[in-house]
Amino acid sequence: MSTSTVSCIKHLVINSKLDYNDIDAILSYAPQLRHLSMNCLYPYCVGETRVSLFTLNNLTYVSLTLDHLLFDQFETLFKIYLSRWFFAYDTNFGSPPRRIFYSVQPYRRKYFTVTGEPNSDEYPSEDKTIFDSVHHVIIQDERMIGNCSKYFSNANELTISDQRTDRAKRSAIISIDHILPLIQLTKLTIDYSHRPFSKVIDLLYSTHNVHTLVVKCVSLVATDYSPLQQSEKFRLVSNHNKIKNVTILFDYSLRNIQLLMNLCSKVRQISFGTSESYLESTMQFLMSATKRTNCYLSSICIFGVNTTINEKLKTLIESEKLINDYSIKAGGQTFDLWW
Repeated sequence: MSTSTVSCIKHLVINSKLDYNDIDAILSYAPQLRHLSMNCLYPYCVGETRVSLFTLNNLTYVSLTLDHLLFDQFETLFKIYLSRWFFAYDTNFGSPPRRIFYSVQPYRRKYFTVTGEPNSDEYPSEDKTIFDSVHHVIIQDERMIGNCSKYFSNANELTISDQRTDRAKRSAIISIDHILPLIQLTKLTIDYSHRPFSKVIDLLYSTHNVHTLVVKCVSLVATDYSPLQQSEKFRLVSNHNKIKNVTILFDYSLRNIQLLMNLCSKVRQISFGTSESYLESTMQFLMSATKRTNCYLSSICIFGVNTTINEKLKTLIESEKLINDYSIKAGGQTFDLWW
């Protein structure tokens, strides 16, 4: 075969036996190849050094049937001709044992949502595909963490939700650190409709460097407050967490606010919406808390306000006289107070 001539062939199927040593000559003849199938590939001589001066930049599909080809030789094939492709593999410990070897495009997005993965195996592979571009991981279903074949080495933000009622009955501890380094997290968003608040405490206990906490939903009953705050883990989280900013996005009560302030004892700014029943008592509690020597709070942001609520808040702040040298910024639907 002449190597000085090239073909415009884009679809090539080789059904006859093919020695590995002949691949270079064939593929160099078809640089525009998009689809390649080789149905009986023999190994080349061990110790031979292969050098290719080209890559198949247009190739999008490869199908190979191997005959006594070692995996190292198979890997070399891809390194030589498919250097721009990215690969990962999963292990299935069924009978007989199998390995699924598949190509992947490099993931470039800054966020990733962990949901159900197709063909999840009962015995997931310990080998992880590194997604180092991802900074924000969103977990919509905690059951999928154990089967997740990815690891987010640079993640610093986590959003976790678990809103199915049957999930509250599960006692197994979810190992989030199997997919990301918890110590790196600086922002945490929690949306737990049915899991007990003790799970929030467990999560904060493992994420020491979180400085921004967003709570979309929590499950709390009247009998929870005292036992929770008397627990050793609550005390440890309260004393050692680094949370400075708390945002509350659910329909809160005064007891909710008190609990979160006790848990996040170093908070400097708290943000929450309006409440017909609890806005006034919440503001009174927060302003009076500033009189304590160990209170770090210096800013309150209230969203979803209107002109009437703006005026009520200003009147409340002036009449209570609980803070001095304060500033107010009211614009749009936001009311900001800082001192």
